[in-house]
Amino acid sequence: MGITMDFADNVTYGASDLNSLRCALATKGVLPEESSSCKVILGEEDGTVKISSGQALFSDGSRCYVDIEGVTLSVIGTSYVYFSRQENSVAVRTSSALPTGGNTVLLAKVTVASSGINITDMREYTVLKIPSCTVNTYDEFILKKKFNDAAVKSYDSSASLKSGTWCKVHEFEVSNQNYRYVCLFDNEEEVQYKSFLAWGDLNSGKYWSSYTTFSNGESTLAYGIDEIILYQNSTSTKRIRFVKNGSKVEVYYYSTVAGDLSYEFDGQIRFA
Repeated sequence: MGITMDFADNVTYGASDLNSLRCALATKGVLPEESSSCKVILGEEDGTVKISSGQALFSDGSRCYVDIEGVTLSVIGTSYVYFSRQENSVAVRTSSALPTGGNTVLLAKVTVASSGINITDMREYTVLKIPSCTVNTYDEFILKKKFNDAAVKSYDSSASLKSGTWCKVHEFEVSNQNYRYVCLFDNEEEVQYKSFLAWGDLNSGKYWSSYTTFSNGESTLAYGIDEIILYQNSTSTKRIRFVKNGSKVEVYYYSTVAGDLSYEFDGQIRFA
């Protein structure tokens, strides 16, 4: 027969048929609902690690869940921790060899030494196969504002802008509380040391920031950091970070510049 259907009336189907629906939409991997989803962390007892709560998909579309209690396992030497799809079940496995194949989802590499347990996060994340079918929404803002003492006091009258202290200077009302990413563009004039492009993950709180470091326009890329670098030279820095709070995303500012701690932001910010 040249053409078939997924489902039809008066036909008996099994679990594999239902799983095939997910299989057609997403690749295998951990569902990135939270930054800690299925993350391998140190266990409470010596010689153990723990898999945090979360969900993962296998290549056949089947899904496994780790509950709030997590899964604790003993480890020795150097091994890879991963989910293994069994017939009608899922197991947590460790192996000295890197696991491959659609019936596995890699989580971490664990090395046990005399100094303790070292965990390398190696989670593979599920990715949509048909992104054009998703809802492509985002909120974009044009922000021209000076991050200074007045901005701090507008949110907390008892606070003030101090060197080396994080202060709230702005907040955005967003249309979707599930937005995960932020991207900003600042400094059309490309002034020395100032950031001109940065982006980050609102769930994990990790950012990537590209900023000029020399008068000839050369730039430096800082990645995997806890804040966005707005300005930086050999002695001082100005940074911001974003915090999700319900329907709002709050902006916090930090400066160690001697003298004028403020920063003039003039650019675009997008949440998606």
